[in-house]
Amino acid sequence: MENEQAKWNWLEVVMKRIPVNYLLASYLLFISFFLIYYLFSQSVFWFPWNRIHILQSTAKCFLTAYLMAGLIYLSERTRETFKFIDLLYGDLKKDHLARMEARIIGARGYHLLLFLSIMSPFIIMSWGQLPYHQYELNNKWALGLDFFNYSLSFLIIVLLIELLWLIINIVWSINEIGKVSNAFSTAIDVFSIVMKLRPLRNFFLIFIIYYFIAIALIISTYLSPTGNLSHNGEITPESIYFVVLLLIGGALFIAGLETIQRIINCRVENELDILNKRRDEQHQLLIKAILNGNSNQKADEIESISKVLDIIQKERDSLLQINRRAYDVASVSLFISSFLIPLLTLFEKLGVIHT
Repeated sequence: MENEQAKWNWLEVVMKRIPVNYLLASYLLFISFFLIYYLFSQSVFWFPWNRIHILQSTAKCFLTAYLMAGLIYLSERTRETFKFIDLLYGDLKKDHLARMEARIIGARGYHLLLFLSIMSPFIIMSWGQLPYHQYELNNKWALGLDFFNYSLSFLIIVLLIELLWLIINIVWSINEIGKVSNAFSTAIDVFSIVMKLRPLRNFFLIFIIYYFIAIALIISTYLSPTGNLSHNGEITPESIYFVVLLLIGGALFIAGLETIQRIINCRVENELDILNKRRDEQHQLLIKAILNGNSNQKADEIESISKVLDIIQKERDSLLQINRRAYDVASVSLFISSFLIPLLTLFEKLGVIHT
């Protein structure tokens, strides 16, 4: 199918031309970048191959491979998840996967706006950072190391932007489904709607945990001109930049879950409205049966209507006991835990906490 063959980002286009699995390609890239850092350590005096630089180089190389592998994996998971959503429609045949795909590929103006919004502050903050060349002016290897560092950081931010673009379109598409949640919900049994939407909720959780780990790695590998993110205890543009990235991820996750919640609420409320209407109808019949007819007819009819009312009441009680939340304690705990990882990393970089 055309939907399956379409590539959503430049990385998928590149990987299509490489005859190896994307996980293997990411691993080989990690090894290659790490060896490049090792070669620089042999020629740049201020970049000795000690514990600090080994850890810094490993983290940055791993982060690049991590983002590349994750972008392809999450793109595939997104396709699978939205195929599942389309199946839930049954005869309604709402092709949300195709609509989201068209938006991801076609909305270039919004994509460019996101790119400039995220990339411009990074370029401004990093402009003129040539720390190794500054100490070794006559060493071309030092200049090469600065250029390699800057290029790798640029690639990392580009990959992060692609991840953000993907999750923004996912939330946008789910919100679109939420606007027609009445039609969507009637295609799903009310007692199984939470279970059937659970894969979508879990997908949001996986995505946001992955995103927060990426932000934590970016913060830990980032080096400002002063060597840290704070200057004399003052708030710097770099720290604000990373806080905004954290808030964006949290806001997108919450927005996605709230949309799923709206779908669940709509289905439950629709079913309650139907049951309430039937209960009112039976209540009116019960009043008529009490006021009219002979004694034997009254007793039989009242008993029959009373049984129907009991059944309706049991249905309402069962419906009200359905877990109507799109998230549970485990989901909230995982979200908070994953959010704390980059937050604590940022605090450590700012010098608020010491390790």
